[in-house]
Amino acid sequence: MSDYLVEQDKADLTFITLKDADVSVKEPTPAEVAEYAKDKNDVIEARYKRDESKYNEPRRMKARHILIKVADSAPEAEVKKAEAKINEVLAAAKKPGADFSALAKQYSEDSSKERGGDLGWFGPGMMVKPFEMAASALKPGEMTQEPVRSPFGFHLIKLDEVKEASNRKLEDVKLDIAKELIVEQRRMEANRARAEQLLAQVKSGKAIKDVATEDKEDSFEEPTKPAKKDDKKPVVVKPTYKMTGLFAKNATSVPKIGVNADLIKDAFAASEPNRALDKVYRVGDNYYVVVMKERQVASPEKFKEKREELRTSALARKRNEIVRSVVKTMRDGAKVDVNDRYLQYDNAAPSEG
Repeated sequence: MSDYLVEQDKADLTFITLKDADVSVKEPTPAEVAEYAKDKNDVIEARYKRDESKYNEPRRMKARHILIKVADSAPEAEVKKAEAKINEVLAAAKKPGADFSALAKQYSEDSSKERGGDLGWFGPGMMVKPFEMAASALKPGEMTQEPVRSPFGFHLIKLDEVKEASNRKLEDVKLDIAKELIVEQRRMEANRARAEQLLAQVKSGKAIKDVATEDKEDSFEEPTKPAKKDDKKPVVVKPTYKMTGLFAKNATSVPKIGVNADLIKDAFAASEPNRALDKVYRVGDNYYVVVMKERQVASPEKFKEKREELRTSALARKRNEIVRSVVKTMRDGAKVDVNDRYLQYDNAAPSEG
């Protein structure tokens, strides 16, 4: 019965998400950064190790292209047709004052055409070999003088920018990391204060819809809105709220929020609907204000009503477990006798004995 009562003890929460990233804080001064770097060397070193790949990057290129598609396995006539077309575009691109981006929008046959052929930044191994080799041979501003064949078709490539490989040691970026950590700490503290202020408003009777906007989409949230140029203060991003949906007391994480044992414990210690839990909760880079929406508690009486159904279900599960165990034991212990007589084959049927 105890397992049933735990499984049927459920809660549905309304929660407001407050993201650190939505909080603007004052930039630390050079003196503050230097002092932090002096006192927090272990913390800085741990962050450097965590993000080491960011400070040790291979050479990267930013390029755009024009693609005329033709498959590797296409008939020769189709290949020649595509080659003739790319050569026409190449001739246009070589003319004085030619706009490569405009030509890409006009002629290219992949999705990058809408961006003037812009492929963004890429590093080793991110493009097919013929493309990467051709781009690597260019200097910024240069274009391939012949079409480049790849499994996708024929390309014209223009290299826009290059970022040479970087190998920055801890000492090279120590102050940058110190500044980053100070800003993160300040954002977290400011966001916690914001969350606690909002919690106080909800506990005093203010409706959630008055302090937050409903997030109707279970998708990635919009990035922080930037401040307008003429604003003296950054735009305050209104937090969003969602519902978790019903989840059981024995859950290891809270739906749509994540893992927080205190939140689960506090939620199932509460029972009154539409009442905020007494504190804010931290998961990842967010704080959460949580309100009990609905609580379902299974009573012993309900268990008695469903006892026979549960008993039948449990017996069926047990029978299936026993059958699977017996079958496994039989398979593991099976012995196969091989009669060599019937395995012999010498261009004739086995002789009869």
